[in-house]
Amino acid sequence: NTGRTYVIATSTDLQGVSALDLIEKLALAENHVFFIDGAGNANFTDRNYLSTSSYTFNGQGERDVNIISLDYYSEGIHKIYNKFSLIISGTGFASTQSSFVVGDRSSVDKYGQREYQFDNNYVGVTLAGSICSSLLAYHSVKKTEIQITTKYITQLNLQDRVTVVYRGQLSGDASLWGGFLWGHGLWSGYQGGVEVNGAYGITAIMLDLQNFKSVFRLREV
Repeated sequence: NTGRTYVIATSTDLQGVSALDLIEKLALAENHVFFIDGAGNANFTDRNYLSTSSYTFNGQGERDVNIISLDYYSEGIHKIYNKFSLIISGTGFASTQSSFVVGDRSSVDKYGQREYQFDNNYVGVTLAGSICSSLLAYHSVKKTEIQITTKYITQLNLQDRVTVVYRGQLSGDASLWGGFLWGHGLWSGYQGGVEVNGAYGITAIMLDLQNFKSVFRLREV
């Protein structure tokens, strides 16, 4: 869907390359993902998540609680790349990087320059430059990543957009609906720590069939 054409010059270019190897090379260049969904269909699609939320994950204190625990939280700094270099032959390459000035609060200024270097023999210099520019626009932006354990949920797929509302574990005396203790104040709140409230995309799903739990890896949209 990007309109790019990849040319495999001779059959020797595919010597020792499996179908999955070729798909991975194309997925990297196109910034796409390849996966099998819950219905058994093979998908090769861009990294953009659905435009509307398919589901809402709620933590303690919310209605319809379905989050058991927040297992992992990362600001996603380790996945920021602000320079891409594509090698297209032994000496030929194309490279694109973020421009910056010291103190401009850009990703390079805040996190340093991180280069991602890869190869693809099926494109020329002009197309290689276009590929690097597209990858730079997506991967130079910080995106939070989390992992949650939830009740048993099976209807969601990779690349689905979801909403996550998690404010931590409840603390204090809590409260009892419709009841009170004369002369005492009942207080509840959250223990603090990580607060998550926003749109995320599903990047991994693991199902625990023995304990009827689901584990989701999510990335900020």
